[in-house]
Amino acid sequence: MIPQFLAFEQTPQIQEIKDLFKYADKIGVKVGEFTAVGWQIASEFYTGLRGAGPEFSQAKVVNYLNTLTHYTDNGFLQPLDWTKAHIDPIKNPDARAAKECANFVQVQNGKFVPKFGQPDKPWVCFGRDDPTVDHPTYTSFVGT
Repeated sequence: MIPQFLAFEQTPQIQEIKDLFKYADKIGVKVGEFTAVGWQIASEFYTGLRGAGPEFSQAKVVNYLNTLTHYTDNGFLQPLDWTKAHIDPIKNPDARAAKECANFVQVQNGKFVPKFGQPDKPWVCFGRDDPTVDHPTYTSFVGT
């Protein structure tokens, strides 16, 4: 399976996932896919507010977010380039990222188990120009 964000089961667990579980536990919310997406959206909104400055508006928040070329929610997501993310990559191939990344899990005995990544490098990336996908690179987006 390929989660749309870093799987909770990847070890070591990144700080962003630890924080999600910590705050969800504080308010009695069970963490799942929707919780994680809500956390990511809130984090991006917070990023936009900070970037927009003290005299913020919706337009300033959106304008700031649309300048980000490598948004990862502290490693929870593969990088998003908001300067290109609104462009249809089918019609405009230049809008595609140089690499496509994913992290993989496999169901074993009813549990998700990380697959294919490396310790501290759970994201498996393939170059856009590698038609055979024989040359993956492994990475983490924490701190990038």
